[in-house]
Amino acid sequence: MKNLLFLFCFLILASCSDSGFKPFTSGLPNSSSSSNSSPTPTPSGTVNPSPTASPSPTASPTATPIPDGTFNIQNSGAASYLVNSVANAPITLQRGKTYVFNVNAAGHPFYIMSIQGTNIANAFTDGVVGNGVMNGALTFTVPATAPNTLFYNCAIHGIMTGTITITN
Repeated sequence: MKNLLFLFCFLILASCSDSGFKPFTSGLPNSSSSSNSSPTPTPSGTVNPSPTASPSPTASPTATPIPDGTFNIQNSGAASYLVNSVANAPITLQRGKTYVFNVNAAGHPFYIMSIQGTNIANAFTDGVVGNGVMNGALTFTVPATAPNTLFYNCAIHGIMTGTITITN
């Protein structure tokens, strides 16, 4: 049975390489790739793909930028939030700017938190309108007094979380 499974996996990998598919390896230990394909944050708070990334019909590990400081938030089951299609992506925001999080995640209340976790007593409320939204918009005007690190979290599923870095 192990030999059959091995043969099956080998055939799948062989057919992928024949079709031009290249597995994502950047950032993995012992990666032979020297390009940096990690996303780079922009002042508007969106996540840009690396300038060396090339367009591909396959799924990308980086988020597609959305103009004007808008983030699209969906759930991927109870495993993660998809931020502009990237699972639990880190977000960078700038003090004094306003951002909109368009949330479409029924059953997964979206909160901005001061402490990572599901305890809504830790919800960050300064400048936030709509904490706990599941379908709709959360608006966040980042105050000058915001800490350098915040988090977004599902109030029910602790694994659905990401880091928000606040800059000047």
